[in-house]
This record gives sequence, structure tokens and C-alpha cells, in this order.
Amino acid sequence: MPYLRKDTDAPFGLAPYSVPLRVAQYTKASTTNIFAGDLVEVLNTGLVRSIASQDGAMLIVGVSAETTVSASAGTTVMVYDHPDQLYTVQDDDVGTAIAETHIGNSFLATGLTPGTAAQVTRGRSITEMDTSTANGTVGVPQPLQFIRLHEIEGASYPAAAGSPRKVVVKVIAGYHLFATQSGVI
Repeated sequence: MPYLRKDTDAPFGLAPYSVPLRVAQYTKASTTNIFAGDLVEVLNTGLVRSIASQDGAMLIVGVSAETTVSASAGTTVMVYDHPDQLYTVQDDDVGTAIAETHIGNSFLATGLTPGTAAQVTRGRSITEMDTSTANGTVGVPQPLQFIRLHEIEGASYPAAAGSPRKVVVKVIAGYHLFATQSGVI
């Protein structure tokens, strides 16, 4: 778990908000690095990779619990994969400031391209919740649902864009493998 400080601009991907409900080992699909905190999707082959784009076809298995920089496909990665897991993530606070009226809204994630220089330097994901994509209707392809501000922020919603906050989110059931497939748990 990354060290959290209130009202700072330091993306760290997604991390379990509370005790991890489950972590499991999956086999990687490609030679692309997977960073701790990345959203991870399962392919029709049963192999996993970091999500590089969000579309209606994505099926999220969870969030990577570790950084795997192996250059070969077939290596494994540990993933927080319980469909009820809550995560802490930073909002990007670009264009729109997060507000209490956004509770329950769905959002896109930003910073998804695997292997960016910032990820390689930090050794972890730079994924954030994209505040400018707030949607009161849970819709495609917005996989994150805003639950509340993280308690480290107190009740301090920003007055204007430019003050990122740590927030608590969950993966919307319609995009999570274990919430959409019968018999897989």
C-alpha cells in the first residue's frame, strides 16, 4: 500500500481500501509489464493483461497486487480479484473537481497505457480516476464507481479543479469477471 498524504498529486494506481478480500495468481498474456495498481482484464484465452483502453468488451478481473516486469508471456501476477473489493485511488482533478454530488457516479480511469516512463520509474501504476468523465448513469465504458472521499481527506472536497483527492471506488459489477460470470468463484 502506498503512503497516502492528503491533497497531493502523486498517482499510485488502485490499492485495496481495506483488508484484501481475496488475492489470486493469474498467468500473463503478453510480454507487457503489469504494474502494482493496474486494472487487469481477462482475455478469452483465460490469460490476463493490464487494461490499455476502456471499451464495452473489457472484462476486469481485478487490480494487480504486484509489479511484474518479466519479458516473457506465461509468467504469473497476483491480482486482487474479489468483486466486492473497495479500492483507494487518486482523482486526476483535471477539468472537473470531485464533489459530493458525484457519489455513486461512474468514471473512466486515466493513465492506463502499460509501461509508460512514469510507471517504469516508480515501479507502480499511475492510474487515476478521471473526474471529467462523471456520469450519473452507470454506463459503458465507465468501470469505476465513486463511493466516497478517503478519510485522509476529511470532508475536504476541492473548491475548484487542480486539487486532487484520494477517493474510494469499486469496479462496477457489469465490468467485473466474477460479478458477471456464473460459477467462476
